[in-house]
Amino acid sequence: MFDTDISLSVLTDITDRIIPDMKAMKNRPLHDWYCIVWWTRCITKYMGMEVRKQSHILWVNIDGCKEVIGMYVSESEGANFWMNVLAQIQYRSVKEYLRGWTDNLKEFSEAISSV
Repeated sequence: MFDTDISLSVLTDITDRIIPDMKAMKNRPLHDWYCIVWWTRCITKYMGMEVRKQSHILWVNIDGCKEVIGMYVSESEGANFWMNVLAQIQYRSVKEYLRGWTDNLKEFSEAISSV
């Protein structure tokens, strides 16, 4: 890795430019259904320490294209967290998917049966 010093004003300028695009991506309408979905956890390293706070969802649409439809960050990945994620996805028009996988996500089965 490499260390780079960035001034606060440069960092603020960068984040001010990308935040609108991130919000648009997070709230964009989705397809009614998808062929395949992977519910996964992304482990991030920050200053040499593992940070287990990011989860993302990769979907394959009917055209065979992969989409990351959401990235969600939370302190824990319990049933309430997953129910909130599933409710947001449902709100964005997804009604069904044919096949889904997880990487042993904590309390996911309970959340999906509730939603």
